[in-house]
Amino acid sequence: MLKYCQGLNSKCFLLAYLIAVGFLLTFWFNKVGLDYTESRIIPDNLKPYLTSPPRPIDIDVGAHNDKLALTSLVSKSQWQLVYFTHSNCFPFCDQTLRKLSQFQSAFEASDVITAIIDIDTEAGSQDQLSIELARRGYDFTVYDDNNEQVIDTLTRQVGALFLRTDFDDGQYKIEQKHDVFLIDPKNRVYAMFDENTSFKTIQHSFVMMRQFYAKTE
Repeated sequence: MLKYCQGLNSKCFLLAYLIAVGFLLTFWFNKVGLDYTESRIIPDNLKPYLTSPPRPIDIDVGAHNDKLALTSLVSKSQWQLVYFTHSNCFPFCDQTLRKLSQFQSAFEASDVITAIIDIDTEAGSQDQLSIELARRGYDFTVYDDNNEQVIDTLTRQVGALFLRTDFDDGQYKIEQKHDVFLIDPKNRVYAMFDENTSFKTIQHSFVMMRQFYAKTE
């Protein structure tokens, strides 16, 4: 067990890191959310997924940078299903991408965007995710930004967890959680689906969430 947990690239370290970051994010969200109180009566079948209360995204972050990824989330009229990943995520992200593709097809006539945001800010990595997705037959809107501060701030505000490990030879590895986030028309994190949530559940929940949103906003 000790050998299993040794090294910054071990699965044990990744798990411990994600737990620690998750705890800090929960603390941060609770602290930031003191000015926001939940006034909605949330249906039981939506409680596992809805963010309570919805968490605003700071649209001014990166105002003096390219802010491509951030700008992509600024929408006052559309829902957005957002997934943070990178070009070397395969095969681990295949399951999530297939669900996103199904969702995109199911709601292609609706005012909803299925967006992929690249968390790899390394110079030279730009456009690689778009190329890799297209090569595998996926047709998503992909956003990236080579400013690490913009991506770090955005992932922190949304709650997307990932770990980058740098090696002595100049190589690096990115590991991530495969959560999918629903951003509402007011640019808030409205819901989160983890990697074990089925497409059918996401599809059914989204329909109910839009109805719930119309009644409560």
